[in-house]
Amino acid sequence: MIAQDSPPLRADVPVTRDLVADCGSLGGLYTGLQQASTEYVFVVACDMPFLNPQAVQYMTALKDHSDIVMVRRENGLQPMHALYSRRCLPVIEEMVRAHHVKMQDVVAHPSLHVRLIAEAEFSRIDPEGRSFFNVNTPSDLEAARMLHVRSTAASSSQ
Repeated sequence: MIAQDSPPLRADVPVTRDLVADCGSLGGLYTGLQQASTEYVFVVACDMPFLNPQAVQYMTALKDHSDIVMVRRENGLQPMHALYSRRCLPVIEEMVRAHHVKMQDVVAHPSLHVRLIAEAEFSRIDPEGRSFFNVNTPSDLEAARMLHVRSTAASSSQ
């Protein structure tokens, strides 16, 4: 295992460098699937702070006979909040070798069985869509902090 150049974590978890450099998120997915000790991995982007355990459980429960379980929102597919099977590895390896690194194109591959979850279906678990909230700017970070404070206050008042 190659250590990644990143700040130390407070948890005892393995951190690895992408097995294939310069392939963005697809390279990370490839590395994660290669290193996984389970048949499925749940992938979430590091800039999505509101991971919802019920949403992950729901998506995991839909994995039967699927290689990928992913939400399709009004604004498109959500490949960085999805469940992937190790059966995706040959497709991803082929894409990485061709330096074709668009995550959404994994879903379109004809050899993979994909279970897409409609936004209306997913909203029963996550009605505000917080699972897909991205922190890309300082203003996004401030908005995330405000959401967290409001949700914490709401939880403690119940």
